Amino acid sequence: MENKPPVIAVAGPTASGKSDLALKLARCLGGEIVCMDSMQIYRRMDIGTAKPTAQEQALVPHHMLDVADPTEAYAVADYAVAAEHVIDHAANTLRKGEAFPSPPITWTDRISSSIVNSFFYPVCVHAKRFYATDACVSCGQCAHVCPMENIHIKNGKPVWGKHCTHCMACICRCPREAIEYGARSRGKPRYICPKS
Repeated sequence: MENKPPVIAVAGPTASGKSDLALKLARCLGGEIVCMDSMQIYRRMDIGTAKPTAQEQALVPHHMLDVADPTEAYAVADYAVAAEHVIDHAANTLRKGEAFPSPPITWTDRISSSIVNSFFYPVCVHAKRFYATDACVSCGQCAHVCPMENIHIKNGKPVWGKHCTHCMACICRCPREAIEYGARSRGKPRYICPKS
């Protein structure tokens, strides 16, 4: 049987810290990152996609970012073929004991990722609209599942802090469906991955 280097998959809900964890793992283990985000594959879609910054990309080689234009048809099959090539190349590099090349970083990269991410998250991603309805039974499940430890129970109701990433775990995991996000979540089905 062929001796293949391990491939570690980091998966989870939106804005749960996958990119940060992947970066730490890749730096610690001497690996590379193959992006699987459905929006980060598109060029010029940097706002709201939380693409790795130019500084982060300089620390560890990143692949499958900015590989398609938003106007072109790009199917999962196209992605799979391209990603397989990238993974095979990274595995061969590891097998040979060679160093990974550092990607070039332009001044525009540094400015756009830094300004956009510094503006977008503080302004657009916050917990102000989350609330618990009268159906809340103070079970604390929302606080338990919050990956950012951003929720605590106060006077029998959940209270959200300032570190929300909009992962929606609190909404989806509430056994009473008592948590809402403004009017946007009212009456909408909750989703829990059957394998989680």
